[in-house]
Amino acid sequence: MELYVAGVLSVDENMEVEEYALHHPEIKSEINSIEKAFEKYALAHAKQPSKSVLNNVLSAIETQNGKVHKGEGRILQMKPAAAVSPFLKYLAYAAVALLFISGSLNIYYYNKFQNTQQQLVALQGENEYLANQFNTMQANYDELAGEMNFIKSPDNIAVTMKGSALQPDAIATIYWNKQSGDVHLNVNNLPVPPQGKQYQLWAIKDGERIDAGVFDMDGSIQIMKNIPAADAFAVTLEPVGGSKVPTIELIYVVGNV
Repeated sequence: MELYVAGVLSVDENMEVEEYALHHPEIKSEINSIEKAFEKYALAHAKQPSKSVLNNVLSAIETQNGKVHKGEGRILQMKPAAAVSPFLKYLAYAAVALLFISGSLNIYYYNKFQNTQQQLVALQGENEYLANQFNTMQANYDELAGEMNFIKSPDNIAVTMKGSALQPDAIATIYWNKQSGDVHLNVNNLPVPPQGKQYQLWAIKDGERIDAGVFDMDGSIQIMKNIPAADAFAVTLEPVGGSKVPTIELIYVVGNV
């Protein structure tokens, strides 16, 4: 269709294109679009000839046809339009080919740019995700390292609390610093508490039961309340939030210092 608009097709080819356009509105619409595009291109690159060029052309015409006398008519012989030379056809084909190549390259590089932009956004999102994962792992590592340093400290003692008759296989470990009173709890094996219940740690000193705090079953070593002195530690099952006094019949583990 570009060749049809450019005027380089034969008469038969032109008639064939026009026949298709007559029966197919989409082809007619495409031809109109191409004509408008060519027109815009021509207007955008058109250059007005100077006066000297115009005068030279008029002089040449006057010289060739002879002087025209006022009042005298002239008979002009109509000649068929000269056929388009092969060279002009070649130029037209080349121009259309270059137009297609240019458009194809523009589309190709535009799509490539869009894909690159999408890949860049995806990589940025992946880098952000990995950075967050690294920060989380670093925080977990720092927390674990702090816990291990506390456990390994020579000032700490480990108190193993073994299961009572209520839960013989239950076990938990206390890491207690006698100097500072810091208490860390590691739950080795305790059943999941029923809904509305929570485990509570107690320190026992001279028969007195001291609240050392409630804790969750999240699998980590947990920091409990400060206990300056203790003879033993025990864990009971209490209502969520803990109790002021322990429920003796619900002692799950107990261990002496």
